[in-house]
Amino acid sequence: MSAAEKTWKFEPGQEAPQREAANDNTAPFQLMDYAEYKASRSYDTTQMVICGLVRVGTLISINARPSKGKTGLAVLIADLLSNASRFLGRETMPCNVVYIPVEDGNDVANRLHAIQSKAIKIAVFDGGFSLGGNWKASVEKARKLLRHMKDAHADRVPVLVIDTLRAALEGQSVLDDRHTSPPLNALRSVAEDEGAVIVILNHTNRDNPKNTKGETLESLVAMEFLLIEDEKAGDGSLQLWVGKNRNGKAHFLMANVRFTSKTNDDGSEAAIIESITEASADAAVKADAVRMKGDKKILFSIVQTEIMDSERYHMPFGVDGPRVKIVAVEAIRPKFYERKDGNQHAKKTAFGRNLDYLLKDEYLVRGEVGANKEAVIWLANRQHEAVD
Repeated sequence: MSAAEKTWKFEPGQEAPQREAANDNTAPFQLMDYAEYKASRSYDTTQMVICGLVRVGTLISINARPSKGKTGLAVLIADLLSNASRFLGRETMPCNVVYIPVEDGNDVANRLHAIQSKAIKIAVFDGGFSLGGNWKASVEKARKLLRHMKDAHADRVPVLVIDTLRAALEGQSVLDDRHTSPPLNALRSVAEDEGAVIVILNHTNRDNPKNTKGETLESLVAMEFLLIEDEKAGDGSLQLWVGKNRNGKAHFLMANVRFTSKTNDDGSEAAIIESITEASADAAVKADAVRMKGDKKILFSIVQTEIMDSERYHMPFGVDGPRVKIVAVEAIRPKFYERKDGNQHAKKTAFGRNLDYLLKDEYLVRGEVGANKEAVIWLANRQHEAVD
């Protein structure tokens, strides 16, 4: 356009020509401090659906091998939340729970029948529910359902249970990040936007809650339950573990679970939880010990003994925090060397490697004390002090 074409001449009585709209230079983002961000949410971001475990606005998972209690545990927790009943001594919030049975709706209905729960609703969608090829449409269905749940019960936290991930993926591998990451990330965003909790039931071959397989779901959830068969019991009972947990203590044995079968008045059969008993401190320590072998087990036992005998204390969280017993790293080293075969180099390597394992797996915590910044360690979990 020439300079002449850019010049407009106005005559009396004429309307001014409409100029082209200027480019919108408004930034497509906002910068907030933590207080502003929390205030921008439509809900209290500190609310805990299950104290110390499940926070409002998060995606969580229930994991187990096939036929090892995922649905039974989900139904039990859903029933407790719908009544705001305690879960293993922990406070809960009143929730509005809806179940999406992608895999077997009749099974879920039979279990709800067995516990006589009409508060938990089963969602039936036109066109089904999928996290596979048409996942965007299903995620939008989940969002609309959560909004409906909030409108129906504004005083309750909406909780959505999806059973199971593998069935919802419609043949896509749960290990294929290209297919699992987009829908799961979208569901996580929906939970955060709507102030809800979304529970994903997942088939897994994990048999140790401290070892992960790097699956997409593990990285995305804020907290995970893991059911593992109690092989020592020999009666089919299960151990309930907390794995990853952004809301409190992680990687610990929480309870022992026993199932039973119940015949409903219409003749249908349902597997339901017969008893769930909080694990004792001793049981948790022994369960950890079973999963610890070789040099790692030797080093941990040395640390336990030395810390029990220690008279040194540290307050890692300041004067208002808890006091922990500590022991110097260099005080542990020679005791490990005495029990380790091999030359000095092999002993040194084994000590460093296994200490790193114990720190990474959250058995121990490392810190520095004094002007010389002496390296010390203490137990991450005080239950580990109560060993035989």
